[in-house]
Amino acid sequence: MEKLVTLTSRFINLLIVCAIFYLLAKSTISFISPSSAWVPLRLDIKNSESSLSPDKETFKFEVDPFNRKLTDGPTTQMQIVQDAPETTLNLVLTGMISGPNGIAILKKSDEKQKSYKVGELIYPGVVLQSVQKNYIIIDVDGKIQRLTFNREEITGLSYRNDDLKSNKGLNKESLVTRRSDFDVDLLF
Repeated sequence: MEKLVTLTSRFINLLIVCAIFYLLAKSTISFISPSSAWVPLRLDIKNSESSLSPDKETFKFEVDPFNRKLTDGPTTQMQIVQDAPETTLNLVLTGMISGPNGIAILKKSDEKQKSYKVGELIYPGVVLQSVQKNYIIIDVDGKIQRLTFNREEITGLSYRNDDLKSNKGLNKESLVTRRSDFDVDLLF
């Protein structure tokens, strides 16, 4: 039992000597070279309002993603040009983002689609004037014309009108695309 007590006391003495040696070494290093001593990093935390609070965030969109009503200016312009004649130019309106800084995606006679911003030149003498909800207004040599978005021209699967009249359901034979009459049977 005495051996156990002496062994324990020696172990405790060894731990105390190691701790004293460690403290002396750290003090010596700090005294000789204070810049090499470890110092905890200090963070300056300012008491300011957080910019991440969701009720104070503001988003600035050029286009309203929810298509809400605009100010009174564009609605009066829309009423004036709504009676404009439909254009006879070989253009197809395939997509749009309405608004004062709107964009229209047009397919020209060369079958290529391109996006145009308001004020851009489509053809020589033809300028995109405004993009409304269902149509665009173009200026053709000083005359206002309208190009309406034709929802029948949307690509994708649709059904034939004669099948609807005969009250048939949708099946593989009735599903075709409007533009190319590509048979959907190849997809199944």
